[in-house]
Parts: sequence; C-alpha cells; structure tokens
Amino acid sequence: MRVSTTGLIQSAIDQMLRQQGELAKTRDSLASGQRYTRAAENPGAVATAARLDSVLSQLGQYRANGETALSRLTLEEGALDTAGDILQRMRELVVQGNNATASGEARSAIATEMRALEDELLSVANAQDGRGRYLFAGLSDAGLPFSRSAGGQVSYGGDGGERQVNIGQGRSVADGDSGDAVFMRVPSGNGLFQVTADPANQGGATLKSAQPDGSGAYSSQRFDIEFVGGGYQVLDEGGAVVQAAAEYEPGSVIEFGGVSVSFSGTPAAGDNFSLDPLRRQSVFDLAGAAVNALSLDDAAQRGTGLYNALEGLDAALGHINEIRGTVGARMNAIERSDSINEGSELEIARSLSGLRDVDMAEAIGRLTQQATTLEAAQAAFARVQNLSLFDFLR
Repeated sequence: MRVSTTGLIQSAIDQMLRQQGELAKTRDSLASGQRYTRAAENPGAVATAARLDSVLSQLGQYRANGETALSRLTLEEGALDTAGDILQRMRELVVQGNNATASGEARSAIATEMRALEDELLSVANAQDGRGRYLFAGLSDAGLPFSRSAGGQVSYGGDGGERQVNIGQGRSVADGDSGDAVFMRVPSGNGLFQVTADPANQGGATLKSAQPDGSGAYSSQRFDIEFVGGGYQVLDEGGAVVQAAAEYEPGSVIEFGGVSVSFSGTPAAGDNFSLDPLRRQSVFDLAGAAVNALSLDDAAQRGTGLYNALEGLDAALGHINEIRGTVGARMNAIERSDSINEGSELEIARSLSGLRDVDMAEAIGRLTQQATTLEAAQAAFARVQNLSLFDFLR
C-alpha cells in the first residue's frame, strides 16, 4: 500500500495559516484597542456602535450649542444689569429734580447728567459679543441696531427675531432678546394709562397719583378732565360728560371709568388733563421726556411731567428686570440640559466601550496562547516534512 504525505502536509499548512490569521487579528486588536477591526467580524455590534457614535456626536453638538448660547446670555444679563443701574440713577435724578427746593441751576445739572446717562444706555443697547455680533439686534446681528438722528431721536435698525438654539432632544432656547423688545417697547405710565397736562394750563395743579381703582373696569379709553369754575367734569373720547362735580378740593380723589386720579395744587378754570390708554415707548424717549420736563419753567407742568417720567422709569426698570428673569431662566435651562447631555454621553461611552474596546488582559493571554500553539504547530510541521517513507514504516 502506498503511503502519501501530501494530504497531511496540506492539512498542516492550512491549520498554521488559520492560526497565523487568528494571531494577526489579536495583534491588530491590541494595537488599535478595538475589539473588531473589520465590520464582518460582528456586523451587529459594529452597526450598533455606529448608531451610538451618531447619538454621541449629536449630544456633543447640543452641548456646544448650549455653551455658545450661555456665553451670549451671560453677556446679555450683564448688559441688562448695567441698563438697570442706569435707569435707577435716572430715577434718582428725577426725584431730585422734582424737589420743590431744586433751583434752575440744579435742574440744569441734573438734565446734563441725564443726557450723559442716555448716551451710556445707548452704548449698552449696542453691546456686542466676543465675535463682534450685536446682542440686541435680533437675527440681524451683524449691523448696528441703534442709532441716533441729528435731531436726537434714537431708532432701532434690527429686527424682532430670536435665534432658537437646540440644546437637547426636543429642547431649545432663545440665545438673546431683540432690542425692540428690550429697549423700544416699555409700557408707559402705570402700565394701563398715562395722564398728561395740557401745555396751556394756567393753574398750579400737578398730577399726584393716577392708578387703576382695582375694579378692573378700565377699558383702554381716552378721557379728559376739565376744571370748570370751582369744579370739574370728565369727558369721554366723544366729548360726552361721564362725571361732573360742582366743587373740587385739591388733593381729593377723582374716580371714573375704573381709574383713580388726584392732583395737588389748585387748578385754574379751563385747565385740562388728558388720560390716554397704554402706549409703549422706548427707554430713550422716557429719558428725553424727563429732560424736557426738567427744563419747564412752570412748576405745575414740570411736576406733572416729572411724575410721568418717574412712572415711566419705574415701568422701564420693571420691564428690564422681567427680561432679566427670562434670561436667567434660559441660562438655568441650558445648565440643566447640559447636565442631562453629559450624563447621556457617559452612558453611551460606557456602552461603546463594551461593544468596541478590547479587553487587554484577555487579549494578551489569548495572544500568548495563540503564539505558543502556532510555534508548536510549526515545529511539528518541520519534523514531519523531513521524514521519509522508511521513517513511517519503522
């Protein structure tokens, strides 16, 4: 019988090639730190890892978006804080100017400081972020939002848009507020109406108080309060008398249509005060109105003008603080979302590590075993290759 070694040799070669392949694969895993170096080794695990990579990338984008938005909102909060300080100082100056002992010189000095504060407020409204984008320009943040005309009127050149930034799955925040909303739309007076004196008034009546009477009956109408003889009458927009009194005592309260108004000083016959519904105005107009009131020589006119200026500045301060509150809420939302995203990143990273990262201790042990097995196979093959037929017949 003929004994053939061809099959034995080929089988040994095939086995060594397989062992070499396994050894090379283990070496590649150790070198790369990856459990699978080719998708074909475990298609399911590789596909899952790819999906998790995509989610991880999205979480990173959410966190980057949040960081950028938080930076802008922090700058906005600082600008609003400065604006609030300026408005508070304006309020203090109006109170000083409304003091009966304030001289014309003192009022002139106050008006000068008010103008300087208005310029400072304009600079705040034109504040920029670290990239040179304007904080209060809306979506048109490449151009200067506020400018002053030759006549001193401040106008807004931005838009009313808000950039919504995605900070998480289904979560977004506005990274700023438009200058129109912040500086150009301040409620006037007490938030419902404002009382102004007719420039032609001759008496000494000055507005003391103008507030809703608590009934909620005021319905955005215009009224005129006319002092006639020793009394007064209240007329609606059509000129119809809605209330009248034959006598008026200075300081007494006049109530009509859901409002309560009182005056100090004695009015002259024919003096008129108009009550107009809410209108919104800019903080710059408020400052300008205060300066104009300070320049009035007539004490009664000046007192009414400064009363309205004081109410307007109070409304502006409340308006700015309200916006600051929304900014703070958005900053808190970003921080909470970032914490959630960070936790998700850690969980996904652990999952990816389990799918992708090689167990170094196990792989080193496997490499040693594979190398030993291959060396033994190679040694055995070398011995078999050198044998003759007579060696097999012994």
